[in-house]
Amino acid sequence: MPQPELTAIAERFAPGRRRSAAAVIEQVTREFPDFDDAIMELCR
Repeated sequence: MPQPELTAIAERFAPGRRRSAAAVIEQVTREFPDFDDAIMELCR
């Protein structure tokens, strides 16, 4: 569920760069190949 406060912060610091969570994760995975493993380690 969108949170207006977080949306306002994102729009302030990255205007015009709205993307889906899936698109952001895809880009991060390309830039940081171990991203998924690192996040999973934090969740344990």
